[in-house]
Order: sequence, then structure tokens, then C-alpha cells
Amino acid sequence: MLWNWHLDLICEHLELVTAGACQSLVINIPPRYMKSLLVTVMWPCWEWARRPELRYMFASYSQSLSTDHSVNRRAILASEWYRKGMLEHWGQPEFELADDQNLKTQYANNARGRMIATSVSGTATGQGGDRVVIDDPVNPRQASSAIQREEANRLWDQTFSSRLDDKSGGAFVIVMQRLHQADLTGHVLAEGGWTHLCIPGIAERDEDVTFPSGRVVHRDADSILWPERESVEQVAVVKRRLGSYGFAGQYQQRPTAAEGGMVKRPWIKFWTHELLQDDDPAHVVLLPTNLTGHRQSWDMGLWGRTRNDYTVGLVGARLGANAYVLDCDRRRLDLPGCISALKAMTAKWPQTGRKVIENAANGAEIVIKLQASVPGLIAKSPKGDKEARMAAITPYIESGNVFFPHPREAGWVSECIEELLTFPFAEHDDFADALSQLITDFNLNVSTTSAGSVGICGGLRELLGEAFDLPRYLDSWNCDE
Repeated sequence: MLWNWHLDLICEHLELVTAGACQSLVINIPPRYMKSLLVTVMWPCWEWARRPELRYMFASYSQSLSTDHSVNRRAILASEWYRKGMLEHWGQPEFELADDQNLKTQYANNARGRMIATSVSGTATGQGGDRVVIDDPVNPRQASSAIQREEANRLWDQTFSSRLDDKSGGAFVIVMQRLHQADLTGHVLAEGGWTHLCIPGIAERDEDVTFPSGRVVHRDADSILWPERESVEQVAVVKRRLGSYGFAGQYQQRPTAAEGGMVKRPWIKFWTHELLQDDDPAHVVLLPTNLTGHRQSWDMGLWGRTRNDYTVGLVGARLGANAYVLDCDRRRLDLPGCISALKAMTAKWPQTGRKVIENAANGAEIVIKLQASVPGLIAKSPKGDKEARMAAITPYIESGNVFFPHPREAGWVSECIEELLTFPFAEHDDFADALSQLITDFNLNVSTTSAGSVGICGGLRELLGEAFDLPRYLDSWNCDE
């Protein structure tokens, strides 16, 4: 048994439920991190040692899984260790499991307490309880099925949400890994009124986790939740197997929409140095050899222990109406690190002329420090907010004019694409900011102040095509004018 602070955090939240201070609790945590053992097996036994009259209803996505949990609970309740503990440690009188109600999926005690185990799709007609516990309502292998998700949400609305015997003193507990934005967690959180305990497998920023008791645990950005059980290397293996989309939901509890947000997944196109037989020609192309206009785009993060921003530097080039993202450096860096990163990118890509740095955070200071030694530095103040700038470039991504390295060409691509697809709701938006700055700087007549001008330029390009070398003429044309 390896204990970890997140188990204390879950226990304290369950104690809030026991104390009547929380009636609706959602817990999101990676798989195999003791969610079912704590919430569905141990906590009910702990409560019965104090209040044996409590009645429970448990449901999981399958009856067999729910039955396994039920058998484990019964094994604890029937053990000599538990019976002694009730009297010696908790000062409670012993209770007996009733002989006439002692099945694998349903048993009662002589204090009128009862535990029923069913599946989400099983029958719950006429049954209820003081606690309704939903543990993994959807099979992870079926999470991509809208039918399965919607059925679980419908059953919650029409069946389980009305099964409390005591509306004023009972409680709902949902514990699960996130599988989709529209899973049961997303469904109930949209209703409001729920306490949400969300524990990502990897810390996405420096943060202090405050317990209900007031205890504070600090998590450094990128730290692993339970390193004694799952090392950095083991988590990396899981991430490769799940893919960026699956990992973002099941481990980070931050599911992205499968189709994307402002930028849709089907719009994403890739370049590669060598086409393979399985490559979809509609989404994967050979990298042209005659690219021009190489440039860099930098979104410099803030430095300091309490800062969580990434520094992102992109290298891009163009051919006609198409823009190609060639390289990326995405790290958390202090000021000297940002300067070194820019110099290293310039040395790696000496053909880059313009080096555009967002005139925010520490960008302006870096331009001042490096202007004498690095040519082509331009501090550029962004126009409009982040969403407006992204909205201005989405027509070019949608029309297939922006290409990213294929994931087999660059290890950073998958995570950055997921950030882009989740924008503006992603935990980080530094890659999206650097990309919008890059595409805008290619003088593709992107405007963040006039949506109509973007449509005009896009329409002209569609009508005239590359044969009329439109970009060359538009380079000196301000769409707003």
C-alpha cells in the first residue's frame, strides 16, 4: 500500500458529504488511482461504522464491475477486523448482515441499512437511498459513442437524480475519469450546484492545492501526481498509447471536443518529407522545397516561480497562399532562457529574416537586449484580444492554407494541435497566440478589426487562385482600407 496526498484530499471531500456539508460531489481522477476503492468500497464501510442505518445505491457502466465493488464491500463488512474495529476504535455497537438479504449485489443489516449495486443501464425502479454513488458511468472504450454518453446522461436525469430517500440530507457522488466534454461530469456541472474535485495526473501549472481542512499541498508544473506508483517514464508510455486526445481527458481531466473548438480537427493539414501508403492525400502533403519568406514568431512567457506561461517560438515559411509551420520551441523559460532559445532558433534557421515578438510580457525587454546582436527583431503589439486574433486566421486554416509537421516529423505537434483545438478553453494558449501572430505576419491580409475584410480577401483568393499571384499584390494592401 502506497499512500499519497491525493487520497487524503479525496477522503476529506467524502468526509464533507458525511458531515452533511456537501450534497453533490464530482471527483475526476486518472484511472487506477484508487478512486473506486476509496469512494465505492471503503467510504461506505466507514460510514456504516458510524451510521449503519444509511442506505446506498451504487451504479457503474457494467453490472459485473458494480458487482465486484459490492463483493469487496461485503468482504470488509463481514471481516473480523472490521467487527472489532467498530467496537474498539469507533465505540459503535456491532451490527449483523441480515441473512435474508445477503446477496452479491444487495445486502442489508439489522439497523435497516442497505447497499444495492446495479449498472447505469440496469433497473432502479422503486429503489433509492441516502447515498447515490455513480462510479464510471461510461465504458472508456465506448466514450466516443454519442449514443452511449447520451444514454448515461439521460438515465441520470430520468432515474438516478431522483433516487434520494431524503432530499435534504442525502447526497450524490459521481467519480470518474473524463472521457468527453459531454460526459456525465460535463452534463451535471453545466447544471451548477456541484462541488468539483478535479485532480490531473500531471500538474499543468504551479499551484497550491487547498484541502477542506486547510492543509495545502504545492504542485510544481509538470510534476507527476503519484510518482511512487507511476513514474514520468511510465506516464509517457500511457500518453503514447492513449494519444493526446485520450490522455487530455482520462489523465488530465480536460477533454477536448473531438471535432475541435474555434479550429476544427478536420481542418488540420500536415506536411511530411516522405509520403507513406496510409497517408490521406487530402490531409498530408510533401513539404515543398521552394519555400520563401522564412520568419519566426515568438510569444514570450513570463518568468518566475509563480508564473506558468510557456514561451513558444515558431518558424514558418510560405509558398503562394500556403503557410507552413516548420519548427517549434515550447518550454517554460526565464529571461535568460528566452534569449538563449531565440538565439538557438536563429542559428538553426539562419534563413529566417523577420523575427516577430509579441510586445507583451517580457517580449519588449528581449527585443531591447538582442537588437544589436540578432537582426530582424520586431516587437509587435497585438491588435484585438486573443479570440479575435484567432478568429482572423481560422479561415486560412479552414481553407487548407496552413500546414503543420506530421506527428512523425516532430514530437511537439500532437500536444500543440490539441491546445489549438481546445482554444479558447485550453489550459494554455501560448501556441495559439504564436500561430495567430505568425499567420498574420505573413501578410495574408488578416484583420482582427474587420471580419468583412477577411471575407473579401478570402473570396478574392478563391476566385482568382494562385495563378494570379494574389499574395504578391496583397502584401502591400491593407484590407481595412
